[in-house]
Amino acid sequence: MRRAVRQKLLALPLVAALAIGTYTVVGSFDGGEDTVSAEACAPGFAPVDQVLNEIRGEMGAEHAGADAGEEAEREEAARETRAEGESEVTTS
Repeated sequence: MRRAVRQKLLALPLVAALAIGTYTVVGSFDGGEDTVSAEACAPGFAPVDQVLNEIRGEMGAEHAGADAGEEAEREEAARETRAEGESEVTTS
């Protein structure tokens, strides 16, 4: 009889751990409810995806401005190179 009791006492925590693990895994697949609950309890909450998209948009705008500045620098360098080339031709 002691053996049967030991087996039951061992089986109960194993079944409980399996049930808790299953509940956790199934709950992790449904992320929509987590966002709703986070928005409800945290004022100013913004999902990571929205923040990431905003940051990427700002970085893209900054790089577009930087590219335009780099292009202007390249054009100025080309003008200077042409001017130096022309001045060398006229002095020779």
